[in-house]
Amino acid sequence: MYFGGVEGGATHSNLVICDDKGKVVGKATGPGTNHWTLGIDECARRIIAMVQQAKEEACISPERPLDCLGLTLSGCEQESSNAELAARVKQLDCVAAKSIYVASDTAGSLFTGATNGGMVLIAGTGSNALLRTPDGEQYGCGGWGYLLGDEGSAYWIAHRAVKTIIDDVDGLKHAPHPTHEVWEVLRDHFKADTRADLLPHAYKDFNKSNFAESTA
Repeated sequence: MYFGGVEGGATHSNLVICDDKGKVVGKATGPGTNHWTLGIDECARRIIAMVQQAKEEACISPERPLDCLGLTLSGCEQESSNAELAARVKQLDCVAAKSIYVASDTAGSLFTGATNGGMVLIAGTGSNALLRTPDGEQYGCGGWGYLLGDEGSAYWIAHRAVKTIIDDVDGLKHAPHPTHEVWEVLRDHFKADTRADLLPHAYKDFNKSNFAESTA
């Protein structure tokens, strides 16, 4: 028997295939797999590409479905959209896996590292938090994406930096400290000479991961 598992963030994703003894027989890496920013179809295609890559490394026939595929992905908090994603993967590749289970990336980390209860805090491109008690009760905070939350994430830090500089120069809200060095970092990252040069990155060519990477 073969079991696949994907840990997917907003920027990077990883897949492993294990045999029935728990030995890793195949691996694959890929780009972000958050269906809220990509759409269900593109997210499903990226997952399928990783499954096919890992099957090849594991010397598993492309026509041989995995016995189970677990997807713990950024943005997978809603049962209805999780079911839609699982169904779409099967529609696009009927031999990807016999069964597919979808959950949040916080759940994947929690059940991997703290099966009897614990807390997961994610502060990457986005952010999320999940607490599970030993008796199975769960409590969450965050995970609402870059428009409604993501406090503590790399994107949130970068967005605050840009907004602080714009508001300071506009005179809307003066920054409590000098912003020159922060502005130099942002200018270098976005290849921007003026504040107006930031507009394509925030709108027409917006990429959450690219925004977040300015904090690196």
